[in-house]
Amino acid sequence: MDGPNVNWAFFQSFDAHLKDIHGFQLLSVGSCGLHTLHNSVKGGFAIWNIAKLLHALHSHFYHVPARREDYVETTGSDLFPLQFCGHRWLENEPVATRALQMWDDLKKYLDSVDNDSSHYHTLKESMKDPLTIPRLHFFLSVSRMFTPFLCKYQTDRPVIMYLYSDLKSLFVVCILYTAISDIHC
Repeated sequence: MDGPNVNWAFFQSFDAHLKDIHGFQLLSVGSCGLHTLHNSVKGGFAIWNIAKLLHALHSHFYHVPARREDYVETTGSDLFPLQFCGHRWLENEPVATRALQMWDDLKKYLDSVDNDSSHYHTLKESMKDPLTIPRLHFFLSVSRMFTPFLCKYQTDRPVIMYLYSDLKSLFVVCILYTAISDIHC
């Protein structure tokens, strides 16, 4: 698949061709709403550095087997972080869930080792922030709220007729979440 400009140029060219040859045009429903949704969530959570935390968590252990060994020896746990996907934000629910499952063991591990890597410092800073856990839980709740929408619309079946009512329902829930987060954060 090419970038959005190439895709839009192809669509416009194909649409013009259909109009010239057959006398009708395609119905344009806009760009991919799923990408827009992922990018919106990315923008909304950028201020909390959730991507930086989840990326650091995976990278700290993934690239250095000795760290995994130290983690297992220190904590007795063999539960490791999952890889964060920076362009499909709403599909990172398992990544955030795993981070929360590891949190207490991770704290024990970080207290027992000293490291000069940037990932280590990111993790230590996140441990110090008392809002990290609530932020991860909020991220999970938003991800879970959008998962049915993503599952329904990542298909080749014609589902455009349901889009308006589903977006309207999501919009109402998003307004409520925004109001709650503005009050409590």
